Amino acid sequence: PATPRRLALAADLREALGVPPDTDGPVTRFGFGAYRDWLYHRLVVTGLPALRLTDGRREWTVGEGEPVGCVTASGHDLFRMITGRRSATDIRRYDWTTDPEPYLTVLSPYPLPG
Repeated sequence: PATPRRLALAADLREALGVPPDTDGPVTRFGFGAYRDWLYHRLVVTGLPALRLTDGRREWTVGEGEPVGCVTASGHDLFRMITGRRSATDIRRYDWTTDPEPYLTVLSPYPLPG
């Protein structure tokens, strides 16, 4: 069965092979939704304020309450960010309206790559 972890691994394989990402397919939408739910939970548990994610066309709020800021990147990069596939350096380069530092340890359920 398709689990969020397997979906992230499928995206890893596409990226490694140089195959364009499946940015709008149902599998990607399911995986991105599952990882956003996990991020929502981590923000609530750690007490961090809500955050808005946007790809410039769509936006998603994760966490409870009014978002204190927003991060803008392509949908693919947002998905890769919350699945632990982007480094802290890469994540800091996205368009943030708040300080990204408090979020770096909780954006992904896995350690960020070096």
